[in-house]
Amino acid sequence: MRSREQLRASQVAVAQRIVNEPYLMLGMGMGLGKTGTALTAFRDLLDTFQVCHILVVAPLLVAEETWPEEIETWEHTCVLDYEVLTGPPDRREQRARRLPELNIINTENVAWLIEFWGDNWPYDMVCIDEISRFKNPSKKTKPTKVAIQKIVDETLRSLPKDTLPADAELAVMKATKKAKRNPTRFGSLCAVRKRIDRFIGLTGTMAPNGVLDIWSQFYLLDQGQRLGTTFNAFRTRWFESDYMGFKYSIRQGAFEQIVERIRDITISMKTEDYADMPPVIHNILKVKLPKKVMDQYRKFEKTLLLEE
Repeated sequence: MRSREQLRASQVAVAQRIVNEPYLMLGMGMGLGKTGTALTAFRDLLDTFQVCHILVVAPLLVAEETWPEEIETWEHTCVLDYEVLTGPPDRREQRARRLPELNIINTENVAWLIEFWGDNWPYDMVCIDEISRFKNPSKKTKPTKVAIQKIVDETLRSLPKDTLPADAELAVMKATKKAKRNPTRFGSLCAVRKRIDRFIGLTGTMAPNGVLDIWSQFYLLDQGQRLGTTFNAFRTRWFESDYMGFKYSIRQGAFEQIVERIRDITISMKTEDYADMPPVIHNILKVKLPKKVMDQYRKFEKTLLLEE
């Protein structure tokens, strides 16, 4: 088990920023210890009663393995009381009701947890690991084709047999307009954001497909103070569309303006600048594969498909 003194100087500094700031975006490269850094800040915030209950949202494998392993790795974090809210609904509910200091949940179950607590939302701090998964700025999803078809079938069955085609079409149109739209991950968190006092995002790639992706991530942090309260306003201000309105490109000088606006709540650290790693040793081993396996390999190389 590692002691707190083994934290890197950069980790100590970032953990202190988390304690000092109500919301923060941590763009830390792989190997820089962002999980251990966040846990150190959690311990300090809990010890000083600045927060009571913390929720960590992470990809499934990271939620089930990485966070619990990291908690048990450090002497100062292994004392944290935590539960992992994954698995069947009844087990998740039982663990959630215990309400420990720290709950860890996978991204897909965030909407379930918010619905489960309702108006009794208990978490005063939320940390999203891989916050770029919340890049979709839509608050609700469109109904699926299956859901629409089900509504159409039910509507047609409920109509009298002598209903005119025009009336049937109008009834179907009205019914589909009322089709239920489920909240997205982003939309679910927006519904409870005002009840959260502290919010941090962890990511290695803040804008995987371009700067347009960052609006929803920063909205969850500051509720639109820096990049605007709507995605359309953000896009209109700093981007230009093609004549069809499908593709958007950033305006000249806009990138620098956006960076300046989010600078005060963003920490960006590259692995090569901070990680004290030994030099890479390339050890190339040549292996001769059987002809059948080699043929399969060449096929996979071309098609990216392989049947066993």
